[in-house]
Amino acid sequence: IAFDGNVNPILQRLCLTKQTVLVPDTVKDPDWERVSGAEHVRNWMGVPLVASGNVIGLYSVDKAEPHFFQPEHARLAETLAARAASAIQNAQLFEQSQRYVAELEKRIAERKRAEAALRESEERYRELFENAKDAIYVHDLHGTYLKVNRAAETLSGYTRDEIVGHNFAEFVAEEHIRNVRHGFCTKLAQSGETSYEVDVIAKDGRRVPVEVSSRAIYENGVLVGVQGMARDITERKLAEDNLLMFSRRLIEAQEDERRRIAREL
Repeated sequence: IAFDGNVNPILQRLCLTKQTVLVPDTVKDPDWERVSGAEHVRNWMGVPLVASGNVIGLYSVDKAEPHFFQPEHARLAETLAARAASAIQNAQLFEQSQRYVAELEKRIAERKRAEAALRESEERYRELFENAKDAIYVHDLHGTYLKVNRAAETLSGYTRDEIVGHNFAEFVAEEHIRNVRHGFCTKLAQSGETSYEVDVIAKDGRRVPVEVSSRAIYENGVLVGVQGMARDITERKLAEDNLLMFSRRLIEAQEDERRRIAREL
């Protein structure tokens, strides 16, 4: 039998008072709601299931004869109802705890997957960083190196400990420092990648020409440093010098040939 607690006056009274409602004779009670399938009910008793001060359900019994239920029946039903309410509340709390545990396990699993993906990404980055053929570095906004790879040691002849914590001006040819600082300021003022060429002074005093490409590093939208790559272009410079020398000799040979022909004419 279904009752609508929002419109049924007896159920409204039960929920409002949180007390047992006894209908001695449904035929004589004007608040009794006639529903299909309950035509036989003449005596009805409803006991609210109260937990933590709230009505969470209803324990009801009925008889086909009026005035059957007595006060002792009500006391027994209330005792049973109290236990039933406690059992239902415990079941609801258990169900909530199960949902909470399931959600917590899901979040923990997602966090572990994210941490594993982050570790894998960091490992790949470290591998690429360390095994790169070109020198890779990171320096702060003051130009102090924070991190360099093995290729930077090979290119400069300095160990990692001799580079990290030092300013880039200590490793650049003096006549190129202004150019490097200009590139650094340009990097701070705009996004994107900047490229320029400088000579690095190696530990043994050699001048190593390098092509530098760098970009700004942001964390949460805030500029925190610069990451760059320095490529040794010694061979390219030698090739350019040789090409220039060949071009010069070719021009000189052409001039000599023109002068010889002019003399013969």
